[in-house]
Amino acid sequence: MTYEEFKARAEEIAKDFPIGTASAAKRGSSPKYPYVGVIANYFGRGGTHNPLGRSAFATREEAAAAVQAYIDDLRSHILTELMAPRMRANREQHGLPREIPSE
Repeated sequence: MTYEEFKARAEEIAKDFPIGTASAAKRGSSPKYPYVGVIANYFGRGGTHNPLGRSAFATREEAAAAVQAYIDDLRSHILTELMAPRMRANREQHGLPREIPSE
């Protein structure tokens, strides 16, 4: 496996990682900001998860966009970990070679 193939496979794994879908729920305590961003089916466990803590938004679209940005950052972090030399066990867990091929 070449470095380019390795990197493409790692990007595919990060893109397809089952984090969940961005959504919003009407749970805010303020009438001005009634929506909070949630991840539905978080890591395949069902239910919802509020990754943004106490952040609330005026519209459902704003809340979902903020959670989508969080999911994109999480996918970027997963790719960074797969490309880090010290994360051998993480690569093996996802079916990648233990060592990163040289460029």
